[in-house]
Amino acid sequence: MRITKTYFDQARGPTASLYFVTPLLVLYVCGVLVLSDTTSVAMNEDWPRRVSVLLGVARWMTLPAVTTLGLILWSRRARCRWNVPAYVVAGMWAECLLVATVWIALSHGSSVEMPMIAVGPSETSMTDVAPSALRQWKIGAGVEEVLSLVREGVRDDVLFRLLMLPVFAWGLRTAGQSREVSIIGSIVASTAVAVAANHYGWHAGASSSADWIGCAIHAALLGTLFAYRGFGVTAGTHAIYLVWTGIALNI
Repeated sequence: MRITKTYFDQARGPTASLYFVTPLLVLYVCGVLVLSDTTSVAMNEDWPRRVSVLLGVARWMTLPAVTTLGLILWSRRARCRWNVPAYVVAGMWAECLLVATVWIALSHGSSVEMPMIAVGPSETSMTDVAPSALRQWKIGAGVEEVLSLVREGVRDDVLFRLLMLPVFAWGLRTAGQSREVSIIGSIVASTAVAVAANHYGWHAGASSSADWIGCAIHAALLGTLFAYRGFGVTAGTHAIYLVWTGIALNI
């Protein structure tokens, strides 16, 4: 019982999330470096590039630096311990796989089709872009697609969950709202921003009501997962969901 309580307490914390998402950040960097021949047009796709230009740093450094700094500051503020047991990180992967499996089963058994990606079109569509370095190196289109999906998932989770949701929650708490109201309100607000970015940024008027509903459900589920299980489990679950629905179900 004590181990179970320790796991659930530490797994949702920023320190465990920092250790857990490191492999995902490495995949993100590989995706940026290898798939750099595409053109970003969406808000959520373009923000790392804009920040990198503003700060004068390499594009591949922006999101990993923001993620690492944010989790470190969160850890210091929460006074979390830096020594996280290995079973916690391993358990997080198992939890992500379990949650993603349930999510996939529910989404494919529902009458509402949830989008494969929470916000934004895939900027690495195999039919819309020129051959990338991966194809030139003959590593395989499947690996390229995995890098693309992980990159998009991590990028959206950092923007709409790690950066936005806590700000909304802090604003509601500052306004005198209770913890529960602040959590629910921040999930609703971040979901609204994600849906607005998806449908007003570049697809205005082109999406059906089912797309709106699916996008809202998708973003709300990720926001709820972040609020109650932390950034690591959210990013891992999202990555597994995207890779599975993007590749395995399309074979």
